[in-house]
Amino acid sequence: MADLDKLADVAKIPASARQQFFQDVQSAVDKALRLVEMNWSKPATADIAALLKGIAADTQKGAEKLQAIHEQTRTWNKEHFARMALVGALHDQKLKLSISDALTALKTISVSAADAAKDVIKPGRPSGTTERPAFDAFAGDLYLAARQAGGNLTISNSDDQWSGTFLDAFSILKSHLPTSEVFLPVGDTGRVLRRIADQYRRHFDSNA
Repeated sequence: MADLDKLADVAKIPASARQQFFQDVQSAVDKALRLVEMNWSKPATADIAALLKGIAADTQKGAEKLQAIHEQTRTWNKEHFARMALVGALHDQKLKLSISDALTALKTISVSAADAAKDVIKPGRPSGTTERPAFDAFAGDLYLAARQAGGNLTISNSDDQWSGTFLDAFSILKSHLPTSEVFLPVGDTGRVLRRIADQYRRHFDSNA
């Protein structure tokens, strides 16, 4: 890839680390191409919500059935019989689980799934998020490659104009990347790069 030296200059990669940096960048580009070829994309929000609602409903039904068993066994005063039946149903003879514990777990899962379903269908989404996970993966790999090689990629905004070496790096590599809408970010590329840079910067700062 003829543009790698220019990219290394932009990212301020030391000469001693450039060979590994070049390999990492090539891997990031190859990965982006593969992901787009696989048509890798996020599942639709409606699909996620439907799945979570299904989990909530199924676990609620399970909890109701288990509650009925629990009520019966309490009248027999032999809860261990029901526990053994539950263990057998789960095909795990080593499971140590009371009916009360199982009910609590099922109810927690049901409520949590229902709450999550409500959250994912709330209108709007955080500023800078994207429906292009393949681009996110590429940009994250590129930023990581630069930092691990001793360089850095920057991104900033002034008067609604994005600039910085992260944006320059993307421009340098753009001709080698997928051009389909499955890959390219929605909205301002600078905003997406800023979000990704902030995420990785926090990671590096927390592990410093």
